[in-house]
Amino acid sequence: MAERLYGINAKAVEDAWVEQYVRVAGVVDLDEQHVDTECLRLLNRRQAWQFHLLPLNREDTDLHVATSPKDLVRAVNFSGKKLDEPVHFLIAERAQLREFLMKHFPVPDYIANYASGMQE
Repeated sequence: MAERLYGINAKAVEDAWVEQYVRVAGVVDLDEQHVDTECLRLLNRRQAWQFHLLPLNREDTDLHVATSPKDLVRAVNFSGKKLDEPVHFLIAERAQLREFLMKHFPVPDYIANYASGMQE
């Protein structure tokens, strides 16, 4: 609505939403999160790295996935199209997220570096 009614740039709306989400949700330490191997199988390596998305576990009816503030919009868009269940996004520092992606979805460094540049 803000875009259509007031001509506000879509990127500005996204940035404001991400900032608000991070402020409300906070940032988690992935070392303190339980990683369920079954949830990791929901994505392939390419998807995990392309969208900087790490499926962690299920709690109640929600799939908990980690992403970074920088990747949140793309992760939400991908999850809404490809994951057939409610998703709860946990926000992690991007460096730690990349460390966990490398641990659970290992790729050569050049692929990880390329994936990192996709959002630059």
